[in-house]
Amino acid sequence: MQTVIVQIGNSDNKLTQEKWSKFFIETEEYVKRYAANMHFSGHSLPDSMYQNAAFIFDINLEEKLMLRSKLERLCVLNNQDSIAWTEGVTTFIK
Repeated sequence: MQTVIVQIGNSDNKLTQEKWSKFFIETEEYVKRYAANMHFSGHSLPDSMYQNAAFIFDINLEEKLMLRSKLERLCVLNNQDSIAWTEGVTTFIK
């Protein structure tokens, strides 16, 4: 099991508000579908100059491969250069 952070954004304003909303919803749905345990999800305030969102979750290897594939496809379909993906193992400091 790994912890993953997925980040999306629209700082280049390629997406209209309607397209950003669709991209955000699709990304969130995929993350929720494949995540074993969601820790956090959040997004920019409505009055922010640029839109962005982040999701932090645990995921198993098989689901990780499926999710990465789905997110790659979302990039293409939504004219996005990339989706940020950070992964690692969570440890607890005592």
